[in-house]
Amino acid sequence: MAAADLSNPRAELLARALAVHRRLLEVYGRPEWRQPLSALDELVSTILSQNTNDRNRDDAFQTLKARFSTWEAVRDADPQQVIAAI
Repeated sequence: MAAADLSNPRAELLARALAVHRRLLEVYGRPEWRQPLSALDELVSTILSQNTNDRNRDDAFQTLKARFSTWEAVRDADPQQVIAAI
């Protein structure tokens, strides 16, 4: 990559941002993004994430998807069945 023109404020900002990005990658590695979800799947996942960590959210989401054939089945199920699945 060519050296940034530091007399240009935008170029200086870009150079600083890239330096921070490199440092973050060194410390934390490249983030692993999960597969894109449908809008409704994303909404349910977001609701599940409100009171727990990512792992528990993902476990609850997968259990719901495995236990009920559709989100309509979740909607129509006895609330205790949904609670048990979560």
